[in-house]
Amino acid sequence: CGEFIYQTNMNYQLNEFLTINNLWTKKNKEKQCFDPDILLDNFEKIYEYTDLDKYIIFDLIHSSYSDYTGKSISLEKESILLNKFKNIKDKKYNNKLADIKFHKNYFLVNLKSIKERFESKLKEYNLSNSEKENIKSDLELMNDLIKN
Repeated sequence: CGEFIYQTNMNYQLNEFLTINNLWTKKNKEKQCFDPDILLDNFEKIYEYTDLDKYIIFDLIHSSYSDYTGKSISLEKESILLNKFKNIKDKKYNNKLADIKFHKNYFLVNLKSIKERFESKLKEYNLSNSEKENIKSDLELMNDLIKN
């Protein structure tokens, strides 16, 4: 029962946010799901507007790409998502409906998977120096997030 109420509350808050900010697209309405690019672009605003912690928002956006497009999130979008995540100072530890340790642990599992994708990409021979530097920077960020 608690999980149902939690999911309903989360969906209500996201629907309200998208409606108030005129962010619903025709495709959103047809698919009855959230456009991950809109969620990514509005990560900080969603965090401020809702009572969702940054771990939940990260997971929601990350998983929305495959749900919405049928494809995995690109490395470029993951990099943007990680940087937006890093920049939020999470102050929502008093959410009684959420288990923050569970969300952090789930986030870490996802983060390690993302890190493996970036490490694999770094091994490709056809990358430019700037692409390699961007990936190395993202890997450093992930290592910092894993340590903390």
